[in-house]
Amino acid sequence: MKGSTNQLAYVSNPTNESGRQQETPLDKLTSSKILICDDDSFSIMAVKGLLTQFGLENDTASSGEYAISLIKQRLESCLEDGSDGPGMYKLIVMDYSMPGMDGPTTIASIRKMLDAYRQKGKVGEVRICLLTAYASKDFKTQSISNLVDEFLNKPLLKPQLQQQLIKAKLFE
Repeated sequence: MKGSTNQLAYVSNPTNESGRQQETPLDKLTSSKILICDDDSFSIMAVKGLLTQFGLENDTASSGEYAISLIKQRLESCLEDGSDGPGMYKLIVMDYSMPGMDGPTTIASIRKMLDAYRQKGKVGEVRICLLTAYASKDFKTQSISNLVDEFLNKPLLKPQLQQQLIKAKLFE
């Protein structure tokens, strides 16, 4: 178990063209929220532990149905106050395989909800990443690649998550 914990806490900065380490301004994080959806409590704790290192708040859901209810609550709140505000999720990390409503089905429902609210001009961009142990190229092309912004491999490493935080504009 210790080996997997060390792997999850692996720290590495991306390199630039010259091969030098790039320093990401971690002190420039916004207060935007992240949603982690996974039926495995260990996976949730691992991702949450990495997010804590970045000083980010997050919510968790152990099922697709509950994730949808949390997102719906946020979207309705945005509709009431007239903005996507700091309370709207900017990044959703979704497990692929869950009992009941699986990741792909949940993501399709989330995208449909987001599109409906976006037409009302009440929600900004929400990045959705699918967390999976299936890393093959065939899996990615046969899956729901048109609905997913990024496929992330388990175990999730800090550099992978950091790149998604940057892409989700959680760094100012």
